Amino acid sequence: MFGKRKLKELKEIALLQIEEIGDLKVLIESQRNEINSLRMEVEFLRKQNIELAKAYEEVKKEINNLTKKMENF
Repeated sequence: MFGKRKLKELKEIALLQIEEIGDLKVLIESQRNEINSLRMEVEFLRKQNIELAKAYEEVKKEINNLTKKMENF
């Protein structure tokens, strides 16, 4: 079997690993939060892009209408 010293070393290693697991859990949670934040930003930008595309089409139509009016003037 293991001697007392070896068991103490194994216990210390286990405690360090438990600490590292805790640190990794915190890191994972932080990354999840960052991912969620980025998803929200992407959704906002997607909606903004759609709005800009609609506005662009409206401006383009208005320019075409004004161009036709000027040609007929």
